[in-house]
Amino acid sequence: MFTKKIIVADTQRVAMFRNQQYEKMLSPGVHQFWDLKQSLSFEVLELDVTNLYVDDEWINRLALHSPLSNEIAIVDVASHEVAVVKHFEKVLDVLAPASRIGYWRWVPGISIEKIDVSDDMPVEPQLLKKIIAQNTLPKLKQYGLIYEIVPQNHKGILYINGEFSQVLKVGRHAFWGFDRKVSIVVMSEKIQSLEVNGQEILTKDRVSLRVNLQAMYEIFDVALAVHKTEKIDEYLYKQMQLILREAVSTRTLDQLLEAKSLVNELIFDRTKNAFLELGIRLKQVGLKDIILPGDMREILNQVVQAQKQAEANIIKRREETAATRSLLNTAKVIEGNPMLLKLKEMDAQEKIAEKIGSVTVVGGVSDVMNQLMRIAP
Repeated sequence: MFTKKIIVADTQRVAMFRNQQYEKMLSPGVHQFWDLKQSLSFEVLELDVTNLYVDDEWINRLALHSPLSNEIAIVDVASHEVAVVKHFEKVLDVLAPASRIGYWRWVPGISIEKIDVSDDMPVEPQLLKKIIAQNTLPKLKQYGLIYEIVPQNHKGILYINGEFSQVLKVGRHAFWGFDRKVSIVVMSEKIQSLEVNGQEILTKDRVSLRVNLQAMYEIFDVALAVHKTEKIDEYLYKQMQLILREAVSTRTLDQLLEAKSLVNELIFDRTKNAFLELGIRLKQVGLKDIILPGDMREILNQVVQAQKQAEANIIKRREETAATRSLLNTAKVIEGNPMLLKLKEMDAQEKIAEKIGSVTVVGGVSDVMNQLMRIAP
């Protein structure tokens, strides 16, 4: 066979070699060649975006065969750049800084967009949207892309090489992290609770108490709060703890029990302004529990019981005095009014009669009255 017939499909290119040396690229169609010495060979290349890149062997051939420059495009990415590879509008890949690739020119719709990441560090929102849609984000993270979502009621703090850069609002954020250290700290702006529990404190009258305190706060300036304190929760806890101990130790047990609200106000006033300087707004402070030792709790219960018993005795004597005074007034009224006395006697007779099954009348009315009074319980 002295001829060779090659059919190239629309989705292919065929590289022709003579004596193992590249000669030319065959375009789609039917090709026929004389091959008397059996020196021709062919390599089929599929036209597909999955086979977009040219391997190093072909790039080396390009250096030897200038006709290949019409078939292969070489992209050199500088150390301060990234290159976005697109197939029409679809993002295929992002090339890292200081990299080099070759791709076949005949793959339609391929474009390369270079981005100077030394100045343009944030990823443009439309490009980020395409990166996420094409699921290339995991690969780009390996190349140094920093991606973070700042949720509702939160703020992000952006650091470049350990130095504060800016505050990020709610949304998706991505930054090129090549040749630099990029980090994002997400802080909540929601109202948060701080518990200061199990504080063993002596009162002014040397009573040992266990006190629990709760505070509500919100961060209104996340940058200020992060930069002023090393660990916000620990700092707030220690400040509330110190002021709580001062408030309890300078008061007697009775003062604490009688005026918990005043202690709450004192702690609130003492900490409010200090927290504002840190970008933190204190919303509420309250003593949750004041727990006494077992023996002291028993003594206090006895004191309370005695106080309540004394109050009950006072009320009882007050009622007895009022009842006696009422009887005295009634007696004075009856003394000057015989008819009222008679009505009272009849009322008494009626009440006595309700408790007696039968009555034997002997003598006059005065005898009946005397007998009723004698048998009345």
